[in-house]
Amino acid sequence: MEYLLLFSQNEFQSKVNYTYKRHFLLQENELHLRTFTRPHTSRNNPQSTACDKEVSRTAEQKNKLIVSYNMPHWWIIDFNFSHCECTRCQIVYSQNINQADIVLFDGVRLSIKSPPPRPTGQIWVVVGSEAPIYYTGLLHTPQWRGVFNWTNTHHIDADIFVPYGLLVQRDYSPSSRTYYESLAKSKTKLAVAVISHCQTKSLREEYIKELQQYMAVDVYGFCGTKTACRKKNNTCLSELVQPYTFLLAFENSLCQDYVTEKFFRTFSDDFPVIPVVRGGTDYRSYFPHGTFIDASDFRCPKELAAYLKMIGNDPKNIADMLEAKSR
Repeated sequence: MEYLLLFSQNEFQSKVNYTYKRHFLLQENELHLRTFTRPHTSRNNPQSTACDKEVSRTAEQKNKLIVSYNMPHWWIIDFNFSHCECTRCQIVYSQNINQADIVLFDGVRLSIKSPPPRPTGQIWVVVGSEAPIYYTGLLHTPQWRGVFNWTNTHHIDADIFVPYGLLVQRDYSPSSRTYYESLAKSKTKLAVAVISHCQTKSLREEYIKELQQYMAVDVYGFCGTKTACRKKNNTCLSELVQPYTFLLAFENSLCQDYVTEKFFRTFSDDFPVIPVVRGGTDYRSYFPHGTFIDASDFRCPKELAAYLKMIGNDPKNIADMLEAKSR
């Protein structure tokens, strides 16, 4: 599988209707949602256009100014609109929103008690990449209730659906069967986890502790006993996980559609491991069968450990899954 990270500029679509979302308090009105049966995999349906007819007509007349009100500065560093239907757009970081067509608000980082003055016709978008359980602050106060037009999140029913990643089927085989058989036989360790967020809503740290009672799991990072690579050092991480058969890609929250880079990086960086997932998503509905193992298929860590040890002792099964994952 190849990997493509979707940024919001690729997915802007117009939603002039105010909508109500489960995770954000917005003004209730008629609900218009896009439908994706497999949102994280390539599909035959064309992607939603960046603009609807209403916005497309005005886009020809002037540039669109998008203001990032409180987003992290790094969020717009490499922002461009080369893949958008509406290319006459500019995005800036500012708290002066008077001339903006669209204003982006980071839901977690809201720091003012009341919304700023808002020009007529301006579209406000609440942006969120974290799990909904972390949106507990000002976003849910009466002052902010009903002020947003669109949502921009990883959730499938967001107006602007921005998952952490997308798996795309390769049209070629990256390596021979012999390579995967050799890779499977080279494995000397069973499972590894790289974790820096230690006290999680999903209690993954407790799950891993119980798992360690029945099988060997090495934990790297701030939450582990072993030293991990520096952040974003993909080469180091690939070498670190090389001896292991499984990588525990457990999410910090068990929320619907919340699948983060922990899973996608095993594909994007060609990590030679089988991801073991634990989250709130129905992974089997979204991702190709035979490319991962879902902890939710097992009643307890003991049963998962027994299955992982069985697979880990079968080079053919390991080779099958690594080969399927590479496609």
